[in-house]
Formats: sequence, C-alpha cells, structure tokens
Amino acid sequence: MRSSPAAGSVFEAQNFWFGHFTVGNSRNASILIDTGSSDLIFNPGSRYYKPGPHSKNLHHTFSIQYETTKPDGSGYEKLSGNVFEDSVTLVGTDLTTPQQQLGVVTQYQPSNALPFPEDGLMGLAGQESSLGDSVTSWWNKLCASSLIQECRFGLALGADGTGSQYYGGVEYSEFEGDLTVAPLDSQWALYGDLAVNGTAIKNDVLITLDSGTATIIAPFDDAQQFFDASGMEGIEEPNADGVTVLKGYYSCQNPPQLGFKFPSASNETESQPGKVFDIVPHGLELNSTGSRCQSTIVGMRDIPFWLVGQAFMEGKYVDHNTDDSTLGFAVLK
Repeated sequence: MRSSPAAGSVFEAQNFWFGHFTVGNSRNASILIDTGSSDLIFNPGSRYYKPGPHSKNLHHTFSIQYETTKPDGSGYEKLSGNVFEDSVTLVGTDLTTPQQQLGVVTQYQPSNALPFPEDGLMGLAGQESSLGDSVTSWWNKLCASSLIQECRFGLALGADGTGSQYYGGVEYSEFEGDLTVAPLDSQWALYGDLAVNGTAIKNDVLITLDSGTATIIAPFDDAQQFFDASGMEGIEEPNADGVTVLKGYYSCQNPPQLGFKFPSASNETESQPGKVFDIVPHGLELNSTGSRCQSTIVGMRDIPFWLVGQAFMEGKYVDHNTDDSTLGFAVLK
C-alpha cells in the first residue's frame, strides 16, 4: 500500500478537464473527469475504444442522460450503447482495474456532434451505475482494492489549463496550510454560504460540486442576489437551448469578488471555522465583448440547488473524501 497518493496529469479543453487513461488498447485516451456521474463511457467509433486482448463484450446495453454538456452550461445528451469489460489504468500510475465495465456509445442525441469533446468520460461519483445493477465503478473498485491507502481523491485544477489528479490521499505540496473541510449532505453535495467581497450574504445553500459542468448554475433568485450584491448587471436572455436564464455581466477591468464559504454557517465549528474561497477571475469569465464580460454564473428557475462546476474549482485543490464523507478545499500555490 502506497504512502503518498498516485498522481496523474489533467488538462483543460473546451472548458472541461481531461485526464489520460489506458483502456484496453486505447493508449493515453483523453477522458473527461466528471464527479457528477459514475461510469466510464466512450465515444462511438473504433478510433476511441480499442479492445484489449482480454476485452469482453458483455452483450447487454445501457442508456444514460447527461445535462450541462456545453461549455456555457446548457445542453443535454441522451446516449445508449453496449457494455464491455476491459482493463483501465490511470496513465503514469499502477492504478489498474483489470476487469472494469465500460460503455461504448452506439446511438446519441443530439446527433450533430459526438457526445464527448475528446475520447470519453470517467465518472467519479461512485453512485448507482447506468451500465447495470451489479456494476462497480472504477473509483469504487479502487477503494475496495489494496492499491490506495485511503478512499479519497483530489483534483488540483490550475488557472493555466493544467493540473493534477491524486488518488489515495492528499498531496499537501500543492497548497499552503491545511485543507478546509466541510461535511457532505450526499455524494459531493454540501452546504455553503454565498460570499461577496469575502463576506457571506446568504447562508446554507445546497451545493453540488460537479467537475463535469463547466459553469456555475444557480437558482434564479440566488443568482439575482449574487449579482445585485456585487454590482453586476443581471439580464434575462435565452441560452443555447432557447431557455430563458439570468446572465450576469460586469466590467472586465473590474471583476467582482464572488465565492463560497465552507463549511456553511450551520456547519462551521470552533475547530473548523468557515473560510471563503473566491472564484478566480479566469474562472468567472465565460466570454467577453470589448470591456464587457459575461460571468460563468447563470440563474435558472427550475433548479433548487447550486450546481458548481470547474469554473469554481480552478485555482483550488478539492479533496473528495469518501471515507469521511467530506469535501476539503485549499488554494493552490
């Protein structure tokens, strides 16, 4: 059993984060890291999943639906395909599950583009699988093995588009001081406070942390409160799906200081007081026209919780601790 976590690299492309895995004979496949789902799924076509010598077609199918699939947080995908079994290894490590179930897409909607920007997607939520009732995810198999010392993984996503993923412990060299730790409400969901200029303006909002979402999606009224308190301009406009959402605009020369405080007001203790973690300027900006920037925060009327994606995770170390049912946060060096 190792004394330090196993490390693999990650990189940003099209506002999503990817790591390298070898799956069967698919060497160094670029796989989207998604803490909002649980399965390993490949794009359709023989150029993506290449079966290894011990690959098995399990002769059953799967179906799954993803949301927030576009870089602006809109979009959905309905996928179906066939289930295989093959070896899966995080490149640069000895973390291998030799008989891992995975899906290969055969049908997908919308059909005008492949489901994933690179080769496929790795789900790290460790929840119920879409591939079958008896299927165990790659992450859960690692936890049940002797390959890692602790059932926890960390994502260190740099603002420069590069970073690392760590499995089996915490890589303390990535940040100064200690992790700020908050209890989970459910898998990778917790309570936090909304903060503007380092001060909480609303306590105990439910937040789901999802590295597979590029942006930050909020309940409409919460987004309006965030925008008003920070001096941003909130405008109702259609998104790429034609759904009216609340978008936030600000001066690119003077980005607002927005963030989340963990643990939340109701969960902080004397030994673990709440700490504000701001969205870095690069993570806050979705796009710009001249000196006017659009934020990555979007308000929607049909969502009861905050869906906080990699826009917030940039510049931070985020520790996903299954053993202790916590999330930990620190600012990268």
